[in-house]
Amino acid sequence: MIFDDFEWRVFEIEIDKFMDQYPKTEWYNFISNYYPNVCHGEDKYGVEVNWEKVTLLDIESFFKYVPFQEILSFHIYSVESSERRVRKKMKETKNYSFRRLLVEDLEHLSMKHFTPKVIELLQLSAEIDEKHYPESLRAIYFIRTGTVFNVFWNAIVPFLNKTTSKKLIKIDSSKLVNTLLDQVPNDSSWPNSISKSILGNSTCQFNCLNTFCL
Repeated sequence: MIFDDFEWRVFEIEIDKFMDQYPKTEWYNFISNYYPNVCHGEDKYGVEVNWEKVTLLDIESFFKYVPFQEILSFHIYSVESSERRVRKKMKETKNYSFRRLLVEDLEHLSMKHFTPKVIELLQLSAEIDEKHYPESLRAIYFIRTGTVFNVFWNAIVPFLNKTTSKKLIKIDSSKLVNTLLDQVPNDSSWPNSISKSILGNSTCQFNCLNTFCL
């Protein structure tokens, strides 16, 4: 597995060259301005938190105009960037237990979000993360889920390996506020769109440029 990862990073994708060149591309600029994912605030361990709300996407238009490989490349760049920031923090603090937290807000999720292309992207992204970034993620919290997600959840979770499935945590609405406050105790670290709808107000102290934060 270590050799496979080395081969992928050095020969297949040339990760250092990719990380240097990909942010200079037009597709990177377009996707980063359009895709509703943002690193925002820190969790209780002092590690950056990723917040994502895919339901803000116009799925049909997004996959129609953006090449599939570019979307996958953006995913790799995002995960690798976050991994490097976490590793840097580990080195600075001498604490080697840091892992990333992703909060996935699924409010308004519907069947239109589960197109064949979306499912293919999820499968390939999960495969890349499992093979090449197995220890980078502490957990994914799925919040404000609904009936559609529950059907999808029950269908896919049994096929995941135990290590991955343990990291996928569906938060019940009755426990949502307490769970988020436990993991991200300073609500000023919550994006505006989360804190306004859940807490009724926003104390965000960041200069949010992403539409997910505004």
